[in-house]
Amino acid sequence: MEYGLGDGSIQSTAADMAAYMRMLMKRGQGPSSRIVSEAAFDLFTTPHFGESNEKRSVGYGYGMGVSSNEGHSYL
Repeated sequence: MEYGLGDGSIQSTAADMAAYMRMLMKRGQGPSSRIVSEAAFDLFTTPHFGESNEKRSVGYGYGMGVSSNEGHSYL
């Protein structure tokens, strides 16, 4: 698959995307070892810029969109 734009693209299998989601839900831990350090995970899941109000925030970490809505966090 070729993709000519600069906003990124993912081509993957459902099994690989499920493995990726498990790693995110476990904060960087893979099936047998840590894939991403705790410090690196915090960097890409902490919004470094964005906007917020009392109920909702939308931001961008290091390569990851990060938001919260009424106490629930989303990547």
